[in-house]
Amino acid sequence: MNERVLASLSKKELSIPSGLLELTPAFTVIIYPHFLHVFHHAVGAADSSTPIMFPLAILSLLATIMVPVTGIIFAWKFSSTASTRRLAYASVLSPALYTLLGTTAYMLHSPIPDEWIWTLLWIGFSWLALTKANLETSEIENVPHRPRITRWRTIHGIGATIAVIFIFFHLTNHFFGLFGAHLHDQIRKAGEIVYQSTFGEPILVALFLFMAGSGLRLIWHWSAARQDFYRTFQLAAGAFLFVFLMSHMTAVFILARTYLDITPDWIWATGGKAGIIHDPWNIRLLPYYLLSVFFALTHLASGTRVVLLHQGTEPSFANRLWIISTVVSLAIAAIIIAAVTGVRVSI
Repeated sequence: MNERVLASLSKKELSIPSGLLELTPAFTVIIYPHFLHVFHHAVGAADSSTPIMFPLAILSLLATIMVPVTGIIFAWKFSSTASTRRLAYASVLSPALYTLLGTTAYMLHSPIPDEWIWTLLWIGFSWLALTKANLETSEIENVPHRPRITRWRTIHGIGATIAVIFIFFHLTNHFFGLFGAHLHDQIRKAGEIVYQSTFGEPILVALFLFMAGSGLRLIWHWSAARQDFYRTFQLAAGAFLFVFLMSHMTAVFILARTYLDITPDWIWATGGKAGIIHDPWNIRLLPYYLLSVFFALTHLASGTRVVLLHQGTEPSFANRLWIISTVVSLAIAAIIIAAVTGVRVSI
């Protein structure tokens, strides 16, 4: 009996550093706001023209992107339990979740700095994940293909084929922001005839809410076990889009239309007169917008890859197509971010 107790205690002691290692994504999330502060200081300080400030701005911006990247890597390779894996997936959401937190705190007139709330939230999430992980007996090697999950995945895919029409229009609209706010708003108003009509808007909102709900169901199912890189990426992108959708709808329907009673146009989306780059609050929108475009396109590419594989396409071809789509998605995201941050092309 004593030997069993000692063996059990030994296992618990060994699990502590391992558990702390698996909390690495949460640690990076906690310092995520400070990366944004460093970037803002580097580009907004009085001595921002000094040689060190530009590299500092680039490094801090890359650090914000590395937070979700770290989450994807840990969800893929370094999480031994479902709880710590889901925490790693949750860390991918940090740019969208931090924006949602800021919007909510602003409307509630919260006197508590966003960073304090953020830190407390993630300490709580980490504690819950580690506590639950210690109760989980062993790693789940495979998640069974249940008929109900297969049906959910099929319906989710059908919804995506409809949603993609609006997504492509929306991204194209933002692309034309490169040519000025006036052209962007002209295209937006033309689209609003359909998607903000009496019938169009409720249908569109219902569609995206369904996509979010069904996607969350699929993510919860597949995140119970370790997946290959492609599915891990697809789940992470889908999880990000879920929170982005909640954040975006909160900003448009509640903050802009209801709280501020304004039209959420291009000027509003790009941070108003202050812009995105030089405002301490708006700077969070930079990784938020960049990753929302990137993950929206790559999530669609990941779904297309799955469909191709099910139709008998050679995995090597499907994987190459996914890689090409990912590179193109990154380029499109960079172009739209250039437009959002004030880059203009004369025509």
